[in-house]
Parts: sequence; structure tokens; C-alpha cells
Amino acid sequence: EFFPFCKTNSDVQTYKCQLSRAEWVQIDPHRWEFHISSNRFLRGMVRLIVGMSIKVGSGKMSPKEVLNAMDNQSSLPQSFSAPGEGLFLSEVSYPFL
Repeated sequence: EFFPFCKTNSDVQTYKCQLSRAEWVQIDPHRWEFHISSNRFLRGMVRLIVGMSIKVGSGKMSPKEVLNAMDNQSSLPQSFSAPGEGLFLSEVSYPFL
């Protein structure tokens, strides 16, 4: 479940998401891309995951703090939502019914 990565005041009934991919890819020495795939996303989820990654990568948050928030399904300390610039949806697919 991904409660720590959902904007507050969301009216979702469940925080369950099945991530199939979440990885950073280095494009060149100064540019990285984040790729994520899931069966669904919560409101603000991708921006919060990217923001958390930036905080951990810059030493402003520890991986242990993230693990604790995930284990307890509690808010992240110092959550940060990455700006929307540069984020885009590249593909939508639906399973066969």
C-alpha cells in the first residue's frame, strides 16, 4: 500500500497499487529519467515518489525513514512533491477482459 505517496484529502478507498517498474535511468552525466509503471496511481503519487527520491539522494531523508513510513503507512517526514514540469505520461494500456 502507498499511503505515504498519496496527497492529503484524497477520497480513495484503497491505497493498494501494484508497481511493476520503478527505476532511475542515467541518460548522461547530468541527466536522469525516472520510469514507473503500475496498475494504478494515487493522486500525486509519482510526484511524491520522485520528490522522496530527490530527498534521499541529497541526504535530506534517510532510506530508513521511507521504510518506516511504508511499514506504518504513515506520512513521510518532510514530504516533497516534485514540480510537474518534465513529467509526462508515455503510455496507457488496458488488459484484455
